[in-house]
Amino acid sequence: MLIKTMVLLSKITRLLGLVAVASSIPFQPKTHIFPYWPESYIALGDSYAAGIGAGHYVNSENNSEARRCRRFDGSYPVQVKGLLKSIHHFDFVACTGNTLADLEDQYDKLGDKRADLITLSVSGNDFHFEEVIESCIYNVNWKGIFQSDSEKDKACDHALKNTTDLVDGGKRADGKSVWTRYEEAVDRIVSERLSITNPSILIITGYAQFFATPEVKNDTCHLKRFPTMPGFPVNILRREVRQEMNELVVKVNNQIRTRIASRHPEYITFLDIDDPFRKHRFCEPNEKSLVPGGVYDDTTEVYFISLKTTLDESSLVAGGDRNQTNEIVRSQERPRSDEFDADVLSSDLNTLYSGLHKSSVFHPKAQGHSLTAKNIKKIVLDRWEDDLRNIDSQVYLSMKQACGSVLRLCRWWGFRIACPNTSYMT
Repeated sequence: MLIKTMVLLSKITRLLGLVAVASSIPFQPKTHIFPYWPESYIALGDSYAAGIGAGHYVNSENNSEARRCRRFDGSYPVQVKGLLKSIHHFDFVACTGNTLADLEDQYDKLGDKRADLITLSVSGNDFHFEEVIESCIYNVNWKGIFQSDSEKDKACDHALKNTTDLVDGGKRADGKSVWTRYEEAVDRIVSERLSITNPSILIITGYAQFFATPEVKNDTCHLKRFPTMPGFPVNILRREVRQEMNELVVKVNNQIRTRIASRHPEYITFLDIDDPFRKHRFCEPNEKSLVPGGVYDDTTEVYFISLKTTLDESSLVAGGDRNQTNEIVRSQERPRSDEFDADVLSSDLNTLYSGLHKSSVFHPKAQGHSLTAKNIKKIVLDRWEDDLRNIDSQVYLSMKQACGSVLRLCRWWGFRIACPNTSYMT
């Protein structure tokens, strides 16, 4: 029995030890598979990937770079690294405030590195979602003290129109639409960044709707406002505005799925992070987080950050002084709009909220990032199982038998109890 088992394991080891011949295009994922996969991971993108506000600033060799980009340890890339024990090389280059054009800077930091697993969350800044949130939710500026609700609503409608035009394919100043830039970006990632010696996959995430579906009756947020400092009234949470913001997120997700991910289906998987946020958005029915009078008490049931969320970090610089000068703030915080820059950054930021807190609103908390990380892990494990089945069904069965008989070897490979299945990396 022992001899037969060793012969079987020898055959499996030879099969799994095959090394792909390097070529100019990424390795076909269903040609070879390794017991330690993925070995390398690159996280690209904007603040949704950097995890601004979720936990603490990451500790890294270049900590000033991590702080400048607002990379946090509650982000989904850091959580993915913790979930997938096979990863030995992790490059976390996502940066808050970055656009598709800014991916060039992230590539520069990677040098000529490639990876088995790459994740990408980007385009929110290209579509100016931050200006929608600023104009439609937190329209806080000194003039706002004297602005009427109708004036605030006009600014909101203007921001929504601009974002809608871009999402619908409107061209930017360079003559290209955001979607054209997105296509160019993923083409380059597939050709220049995915591994050519191991199986490889690019997982692109979408975004999550911010609000529960507005109800005609018993609308939790009807005529409510998100609170800010006393004396700085913000926008009324109009039902049609919440609905339009949600629809824009859905439209972006659909375009990423059908237009972007479909360009290289053998390498790209789209991850819809929207549905897992269901029942964890703002304005959920019967949610006690928004009560009459507009008083907002943060709750763990809402997976987005608000100005009432208690952050683990309170300043733009980890361990820094909250009374830092506006010059430092300006050098670190990407301007969000001319109005925001002129009316808030030109005054004492600490009169309102810290720059970190204002930049973090409407971004996922660590709990939200955890949902994304777990779904990325599932995609990776499903790919592992698919590849095994496509190698040879008999080898697949033999491998399961071997793993059941030689538990120690399975553990050495990274398996825990049963293998191959979705528990091998837990």
